[in-house]
Amino acid sequence: MFTFALLFLSIIAFFSRSALAVDGIVTGFTSPVNIAAGSTVTVTIDFTNIRYSIENDYGIIWGLVPPTYGCTECVGIRLGFTDLYAISGSYEAQRAITLQIPGDVGGNYTLTGAVTGDGFPEGYVNQRFYYQTVLISRRVGPPTYTSSTHRVTPIPLM
Repeated sequence: MFTFALLFLSIIAFFSRSALAVDGIVTGFTSPVNIAAGSTVTVTIDFTNIRYSIENDYGIIWGLVPPTYGCTECVGIRLGFTDLYAISGSYEAQRAITLQIPGDVGGNYTLTGAVTGDGFPEGYVNQRFYYQTVLISRRVGPPTYTSSTHRVTPIPLM
């Protein structure tokens, strides 16, 4: 009797947990290719509709990988984390999130989304990586000074 009750409670917990999370498995993402340093960028996450799958996706770790890192499965400069279990509601094939791009980066980078999930009933943890190459432009403006008392010496003309 105790074993049956424990099994029943486990099944109820599994299905109630699934109802609170995004219905589906992450299949990729898209973002703008040209991004300004220091800006906020909208990233669209793509899902496939698998309501009661043996796999669950828990979250996405976002990062920027410069070409000098030379790694294929790393996050690089961490931008943030998207908790997929915090997103409720019915299935949508795409969902948009925002990421803040640091102001001190520029050049070619790889925007990386590392999706963490598991395989039920084995319980193994997996990580899938999705990539998009982006060009981050730094804004270069005139120099700014804390005061206007800078002495200027003219260059003599010869």
